[in-house]
Amino acid sequence: MRTAFGGLFVMLLLVAACLGGVASARAASSDLAVSYPPDPIPIKPGARTTFTLRVADVGKDPMTVTISSRQVKLSANGQTQFMDSPDPLFAGGTRIVPEQMRLKPRSERDVTITVDVPASVHPNDYFLGFLVSPVITGPALRAINQVGALVVLDVAGPRETRLSGSFVHLPHIVWSSSVSAIARARNTGVSTLQFTSTTLVTGHVAPRPASIWEKPHLLPSGLTWDVPVHWSSWLGLGWYTVHTTLVYNVTPQRTGQVVLSRTVVVIDPLWLLLPAAIVAIVGFLIWRRPRRHRRRTHRPPKAAKATMG
Repeated sequence: MRTAFGGLFVMLLLVAACLGGVASARAASSDLAVSYPPDPIPIKPGARTTFTLRVADVGKDPMTVTISSRQVKLSANGQTQFMDSPDPLFAGGTRIVPEQMRLKPRSERDVTITVDVPASVHPNDYFLGFLVSPVITGPALRAINQVGALVVLDVAGPRETRLSGSFVHLPHIVWSSSVSAIARARNTGVSTLQFTSTTLVTGHVAPRPASIWEKPHLLPSGLTWDVPVHWSSWLGLGWYTVHTTLVYNVTPQRTGQVVLSRTVVVIDPLWLLLPAAIVAIVGFLIWRRPRRHRRRTHRPPKAAKATMG
């Protein structure tokens, strides 16, 4: 599972970000772009790993940039933030060559990163942040954002992974023609895990869509990820059962799953007008019928014509 999903779990940390390339992930901001390893890098405790960042000046002016190591703060739903200082766990064993360089317009250069993993680390995924910052050296250089890249180290070994789940904002009766809720996955173990989800909706009238597949996500310990659950009834009325299955890695060879299920009645408020409309129509017909009867009953008799004898 980790091998298949690895390339999907690299996260980008920057103000303006985009993904690109096939062989590497890429972060871009204005005239500056950075490519970095897209997959978690497997490594053992106490070992050393080396990888490359490729920094490119895609603008028309030369620029000088600095490359620095930064600690990464992770939060719910894959949100990340660069801190102002290096990660203390890896700061002493991280070497960046070069730490500053001059780029010509439309050119790129490689930066070699070497990391010594402490022998004391536990098997887990570790997130290393690197920030590429332009140095303003003259009026010709426009001010642009810093660009960050996140490299994941996969420290091998047995892990303790546990996942729980719950529906949020999903009542048993929904007064609408559509349903929008979330299935919240929570990592209750001590290790980062990878999970994906599948939601099936069954019932009448036929739901749209009937199945929802969510791409895999990397979820660190103690954090949550909200998976959207949504469907609609074209008639605005229906009885549905929603099943969401969260599948996560227990070991590289074995997966676990959490199954959530709930029955939901969908009622568009417009349907509540139907009984009132029926009552109004029946009442109108009842009211109209006696009036016609009274007109026929109380109609004055016609005068008889006089005849001469």
